[in-house]
Amino acid sequence: MSRNAVGLFVFACLSCCALFVGLGRAPPALSTSVPPVLSDGVRLPLKVEFLWNGPSSKFGYAFLIDVAALAPAGAASLPAQWLLVDSGSSTASFCNSSFAASLQPLLLTTGDPSKLSRTVSCNKYGTDLSAPEGFWGYFYHGDLQTSDGLTMPGSYYAVMEESIGMTCSNNGFVVQDGSLLEGIFGIGGVNLDMVQQVPAGAQPSIDTCADYPLAGYQPSPLREFADGTPDSPLTHLGIRWEGGVGPNQGTLFLNGAATANENYRADDVIGPFLIKSDQWYTIEVTGFEMRCPDVATASVPFASAAANSIMDTGTPYLQFPASVGQMLFAHAGGHAGCELLVNLVGPPGSGANPQLPFNVDKLMTLMDAVGTVAGNPLVSFNGNDFILGAMGFLFFDILVYDLAANVGTAVPRADVVIPANLVPSYPGAAVAK
Repeated sequence: MSRNAVGLFVFACLSCCALFVGLGRAPPALSTSVPPVLSDGVRLPLKVEFLWNGPSSKFGYAFLIDVAALAPAGAASLPAQWLLVDSGSSTASFCNSSFAASLQPLLLTTGDPSKLSRTVSCNKYGTDLSAPEGFWGYFYHGDLQTSDGLTMPGSYYAVMEESIGMTCSNNGFVVQDGSLLEGIFGIGGVNLDMVQQVPAGAQPSIDTCADYPLAGYQPSPLREFADGTPDSPLTHLGIRWEGGVGPNQGTLFLNGAATANENYRADDVIGPFLIKSDQWYTIEVTGFEMRCPDVATASVPFASAAANSIMDTGTPYLQFPASVGQMLFAHAGGHAGCELLVNLVGPPGSGANPQLPFNVDKLMTLMDAVGTVAGNPLVSFNGNDFILGAMGFLFFDILVYDLAANVGTAVPRADVVIPANLVPSYPGAAVAK
């Protein structure tokens, strides 16, 4: 997820999604087995779904995780929520403003108790000032729990009081399977949730969200949980898309599980390559190459000084700079057997220059799948940025972030199978293939 202060044009990074009052599911049914322990390595099942926004026709694929905010003793229990797994955010936020009543004892206040200064999560996104996107909500300090029993005690999270242009269902966003997007579960760096203090009597608004934190940043619940467990810090994140759509089609791997799984094949690993993870996961990219059997290698540099290159599961599509598209389209001989390679930087002193491969035929299929529907294609060649969004994970068996070493590794998928009914029919679609 990006914010307007950085100037990265990202599709609102699918940040938050609402649940209307009275709708939802029961709290997660917890396993009777021993709850997962971070030091042992954890696998969290994810749902992968196609989603869209009718008013703006923005759409793409997203990873969702089932999470409940545990209400304090004596308060009404709260339904579990499908939250967007966003590696471009450290925000944890629920869209259902009615949750505030049950969570009132957990409301975070600071400073002089008589002034009841409240801590607010206040975030703006996008670069189009004519269509502002963002939300604000009060912070709460309590326990979060995933459907398979991972409890994150003492988490700081927000309940949205106001949202605009975000992926809340009351903003027009819909999931293909009919479930509701209900919030955001950031797994990014520590500096992506803007924190402000609001004195008693003052009314926050999205318009007054600062471009810099007035009270600091809030790290993600996973990092906060790990930081409170010195013998088991959060060191690795791995993300896998099985390639299909629906429940259990994705997995979020934590710590040792990220590299100790059947998908992380040592002989096929690409990397390590540099990633800065203090905020979103910024990849060090130097350029792009196209290799085809019938022609010499073509290449274009990456204008790193004027562009961003990030791994962001909150962006539903895969974006390459416009110059990359021009290189691919200029090749008149077809794209059979062609690969697009993203040139990366190895760790200092390694002398390595890893490359992430993308099958060009598959990229073109994804780009064309949208037809004439207004909005973002699933693969975009636009602007200067490289954004490895959720759609890009289809090209890999697993992508791993080593937070301690600030490097990433990837295992490419040998046979990329594009999901059937890639762009399903939805209300208002001009074309759906």
